[in-house]
This record gives sequence, structure tokens and C-alpha cells, in this order.
Amino acid sequence: MATLLLWYLGWATYLVVYGASFITPIIIQAGFLGRVENNNQTSGNETESASDVVPCVEFTQENFIDLLWMSCAELPGLLIFTFIAEKWSRKMTLSISCIINGILLLLLLLRTYKSVILIILFAIRGFMVAISRLVFIISLEIYPTTFRSVGLAYHLLFGELAGFVAPYVAQVLVYDQPEAAIGVLSGSIILAGIAAAFLPFETKGVYMKEVAK
Repeated sequence: MATLLLWYLGWATYLVVYGASFITPIIIQAGFLGRVENNNQTSGNETESASDVVPCVEFTQENFIDLLWMSCAELPGLLIFTFIAEKWSRKMTLSISCIINGILLLLLLLRTYKSVILIILFAIRGFMVAISRLVFIISLEIYPTTFRSVGLAYHLLFGELAGFVAPYVAQVLVYDQPEAAIGVLSGSIILAGIAAAFLPFETKGVYMKEVAK
């Protein structure tokens, strides 16, 4: 059971890590998630061009600065979680963090000031990088040495599989149906929080087994 839960945790966390990275430029440019309205729309009989659905707009200097400090969210996230993971239960920390992050993802659908959305996105990216590293640590600690590398490899495999899904969700679906796209990301990470709560045992401070019994 622990293996199946870890596979799902790997898939869900990487899905949201990739998804948050993909939607960052969209939010930086548009200030919100959703389809960009085109005032020069053609009549209903004409085919809509790809540029109307997914507009290609050059980044300004301000956009690049926003992207830079948004990417810096990973550092404080890792530092804070390094401290928390050593003080609190790994399961509890992972479960609560995933659920909080799922709620933050839903807040991206708000139509409010761009600065507010960017702050929420900053928190999401900081949370998600830290969560993915915490899942990585748990995957190392939960398996005995004899097949720890195999268990970790499968965890990473499911994480990479999420990389195939993330571009469609966060770069295609998000334009026409932002609610559905965010629902997939938020629902996945909230379920990951529930899955973390059902991990069979706590790994913090536990002696790492050498062989399986």
C-alpha cells in the first residue's frame, strides 16, 4: 500500500510543480487565468486562428523581473521546510502542506489585483518545490537499502509521467477552461494530502532498514 501511495504522491506533486511553472508566464502577462478576449474577433463562420486562442506576446523587462522573483520562491520554501520536516511529523507536514497548496491553487481563479495573484503563485511554487523534496525524502526513508534505489526509481518514473500531462493541463486547457485546469491541479494535490495521511508509518527519526523482512 505504501508503494502505491508513494507512486501517486510522486505523480501528483510533479504534476503541480510542472503545472505551476507553466502557468506562471500566463499570469505574469495577463494578470489572471483564462482566455484572453480578442476585441477583433471574426464572425462565427470563420475559423479562429491559433494566435487568438494562445496569444504569443513578448515578455517585457517588467515581466522578466516578475518571473525572476517568482522563481526565487523555491529557496525560502526549501529552507522553511527543511526546518519544519526535522521538527514535525513528516506525514502531518506533507498532508497539511498539500491541502493548503490545493486551496491556494483555487485562489488563482480570483479576478483581483495582479500583485495579489502573483503573491499567491509565489507561495504555491515555494510550497510545491518543498513538498516534492519532502516526498523524495520519504521515498528514500520508507524502503530498505536492498531495494531503495528501485523504489525511488519508480517514484521518479511516475513524476516524469506527470510531465506528459502537465503541458496539456497548464498550457492548453487553462486557456479555454481555467476552472477545469485548476480543478485538476488542485484536486490532485489535495488527494495527495489525503494519501499522505494514510502512509502506513512515520519515517522521521526511524532507523532505516538494511533488508526487507
